[in-house]
Order: sequence, then structure tokens, then C-alpha cells
Amino acid sequence: MMLLTSRRSRQQLALPLALCLTACGGPRARQVAVPPANPDSVTSADLVAAGEPDTVYLRRVRMFDQIAATIQTDTLARIMTGAMEAPAGQEAPYVQALMCQYHRMIWQYGAVAPKLAISRTEDSLFAAPGTRERWIEAQRRFPSVASFSPAQCSVSGLPHAPDSLNYKPYSTVSP
Repeated sequence: MMLLTSRRSRQQLALPLALCLTACGGPRARQVAVPPANPDSVTSADLVAAGEPDTVYLRRVRMFDQIAATIQTDTLARIMTGAMEAPAGQEAPYVQALMCQYHRMIWQYGAVAPKLAISRTEDSLFAAPGTRERWIEAQRRFPSVASFSPAQCSVSGLPHAPDSLNYKPYSTVSP
């Protein structure tokens, strides 16, 4: 290991470092423009368009995109629509159904892909004007879910996702 204690050794390192930073585009070369609105909805296409250099990371993000595309979200959309139209004081069954559906999705597909699928569902569900505001208002009326227990939701017959699907991929390329 070489210690950079002398002025000469620091000068010898300065030129190659400066050349590397220039060739690599400087210290901020690896800033990937990701849509800031919802980081859970970033797709591999967004990362490719932004110039993400880490191919392993892109492959993992693409894998989660493909898994999310197979998740059936029709039931979730119906529950969300029912919760928006529920009369005041009748939201508890919808909250329980939403939590159970989310628990089943995590059980079967891991923690990452359901977030992408839910984001996709919300984008299509909230496309109509005023729908997002109705959903926010419905959520304000939701009772506390402190009493929710995954044991209340049946996951029998559903395959359990491997642990590797529970963690978001991160790029390993440093600037």
C-alpha cells in the first residue's frame, strides 16, 4: 500500500486522477435522471433512457418489471374503488381487504414487484379526473389498522416468494 505523504507522490497521482475524471465525465457523470414522483414506479426503460451503466442492476430491475407485469391487480382495483364509494363508517372491511390483498401479493411475489404493480394500478385507476382526490379523502376516513394481523389473511395455495425478491436492487457502479 502506497501512502501519499510526499508532495511528489500526490502530484504523480493528480494527473491520472484528473484524466480519469475528464474521461469519465467528471464526478457527477453517473447521475441517473429518475422520475422523482414515485421511486417505486421506476422501470428498466426509465433507467435505460437515463443512461444507467450497470447492466446487472438493469437486469434485476427488468426482472422485477416482468414479475410486476404478471401480478393480477383487478381485485385490488375493485377493492380500492369500493373503498372510495363506501359510506362513512363502513370503511373497515375495505381496509382489511386491502391489507390482506397486499399481504397475499407480498407472500407470492416478494416485496418489490407488488409495489410496481400497485403503482401501475394506481396510475390507471387515477387517470380519471378527481379520482386521486376521492382516494385521498377515502384514506382519511380509514380506521386505524393497528389491529391488522397477517394471520387473518389466507395465503393457502399460494407459493411463497423467495427471499431474494424482497429487496430492491441497487446499482454497483460508482462514479
